[in-house]
Amino acid sequence: MKRRDLITLLGGAAAAWPLCALAQSPAKVYRVGLLGSGAPITDNSSFGAPLIRGLAQRGYAFDRNLAFERRAAEGHKDRLPQLLAELVASKVDVIVTLGYPAALAAKHLDGSIDEWLCIRNA
Repeated sequence: MKRRDLITLLGGAAAAWPLCALAQSPAKVYRVGLLGSGAPITDNSSFGAPLIRGLAQRGYAFDRNLAFERRAAEGHKDRLPQLLAELVASKVDVIVTLGYPAALAAKHLDGSIDEWLCIRNA
C-alpha cells in the first residue's frame, strides 16, 4: 500500500469516527416499580440493599441503566390498588413487591405489566 493511500484511509476513518459515535443509541434505563405494604423501601434497607447488590451483579446500576419508582402503603393495605395503578400508569418495566398483601394486590393486575416478582420476608 502506498503512503498516500494509507494517509487517505486514516484520514477518512478519522472523519467518519464522530458519525459512528453519534449513531449509537444510549442504553435503555429500566424502571423498576417497588411496592411494599409497610414502610418505603430504601436503598439501604434490609430489602433494598440486597436487591441493589443482586441487580449490580447482573450489570444494572443507578445513573446508568436503572431507576426505581417507589410506593409504600405504610400499613394501609386498602391503598395498595391505588399505588399499583400509579406504578402501571408510570409505565415501569417490572413491579417488585415486598410482602404478601402487596403481592396479592399485584396478582389482580390486568396484564399491562409483562412481569412481576414477589419477594416475601422469610
